[in-house]
Amino acid sequence: MPRIARIKQAEAVYHIMVRGNNREPIFFNDDDKGRFLETLKRYKEKYQIKIYAYCLMDNHVHIIISSNGQDISKVMQGINLSYTQYINRIYKRCGHLFQGRFKSEIIDTDAYILEASRYIHQNPVRANITQTTVDYKWSSIGNYIGKKDMYRIIDEEYILKYFSTNKARARELYVQYVENDNEEFVADVEKDKYESSDKKVNINGCSINSVLNKVSTCFGICVNEITAKNNRRYTEIKQIAAYLIRLKSKLTYREIGQKFGICGSGVGQNIKKAVELIMNNTEKRRYFELILQS
Repeated sequence: MPRIARIKQAEAVYHIMVRGNNREPIFFNDDDKGRFLETLKRYKEKYQIKIYAYCLMDNHVHIIISSNGQDISKVMQGINLSYTQYINRIYKRCGHLFQGRFKSEIIDTDAYILEASRYIHQNPVRANITQTTVDYKWSSIGNYIGKKDMYRIIDEEYILKYFSTNKARARELYVQYVENDNEEFVADVEKDKYESSDKKVNINGCSINSVLNKVSTCFGICVNEITAKNNRRYTEIKQIAAYLIRLKSKLTYREIGQKFGICGSGVGQNIKKAVELIMNNTEKRRYFELILQS
């Protein structure tokens, strides 16, 4: 059966996933992981791509890449081939290292890039390797908390800008966001059981009412007007409120939806619209940051 052509766009951001053949290891020690990052750096410079996040696990890798108009298949084939040649030479082996073609999804919304970066950084926690995302050495989370990037790979400003114009505060808010799991997104990515672990992260977060009260005070409207199901007058504020609740609490989309009288997927749509709104509306963004930082 012929292969289905991979969907590509001239200027696109991709969530890339590669794993070992038969789910076997592709990294056997820290030197191997370092070599992979060196390879990633080399191809980043060669093709002038941007890398927003990565996580190296023993038998698979996640990367968020902006293609910068390059053929993403050509980029990934080069990275995988170069690294495979290194492994085969060092360990005196032959044959395929990676399982088939890499998996890729086009990231077409602001909300998706945030969720994808959170999912990627949570991999070690879900696999019971570390208690928190920041404890894991072989992901890009170190860049987001201000550690020196010895490989100079990550362009973290692109994602940090969603949280605050103050970089120090953005780092703090991003870590809070990453430590709060999104079960719906995990289920989406892992629907083909790409990962073997399904451990969820729980943190102590704000209650819905506490967030709604802050939104109510900031925008000068009643809480009931924010949560009323059929009140379209404050649609944008409802969207922002849903996004803030998601960021500041440990609640699922389904649980948030119960407060607003909508389904979990409806909450997801509201959050996507909220992200776009605060990126394009200076006033709404200012209110959003004030509430998020409170």
